[in-house]
Amino acid sequence: MKDIKRLFCAIQITPTNALNEAIEQFSTIQDYGLVTWVSPHDLHVTIQFFGNTPNTQVSQLLRALKATATHCNPFEIDINGCGSFWGTKMNSVLWFGVSPNKDLHELYNNMAFNLTQERFPCEGKQFIPHLTFARIRKVNSEKNIERLLEKNKKVPFVKLFRFMSGKGQKH
Repeated sequence: MKDIKRLFCAIQITPTNALNEAIEQFSTIQDYGLVTWVSPHDLHVTIQFFGNTPNTQVSQLLRALKATATHCNPFEIDINGCGSFWGTKMNSVLWFGVSPNKDLHELYNNMAFNLTQERFPCEGKQFIPHLTFARIRKVNSEKNIERLLEKNKKVPFVKLFRFMSGKGQKH
């Protein structure tokens, strides 16, 4: 397994006070399962998940990412709403949604094109931009979690950052 890395490409998020407050609204969720909170330093919006990638393919991947970043203009992302991806009672994800954004989808499409040009396999799933803030294992009350999500579903959260290709984010 040393010659394989589990890789993905994402936009890192630095949480604002509003985002931290939104996450805090879910503190009672710990009563409904074993919760793992995403560290504030690890918050991100995944653009493309590559999975287990052999070291021999990393150079192809880097060329595709560099080509994508070269043609990416700065843009802002709005985070609002919340939801869940229910895997099983043993593994579920809670997330905040990303408002429809032409620039973000263009980034995703350009990356997919550049990966194809490099003959690098793409994920092939529908792009649903989101920011995972918690993972729940051993869920003991899906109904209560859904009620909590519904209660907080319409809370608007704010513009978080401007994406700067090659320069990280700027607040």
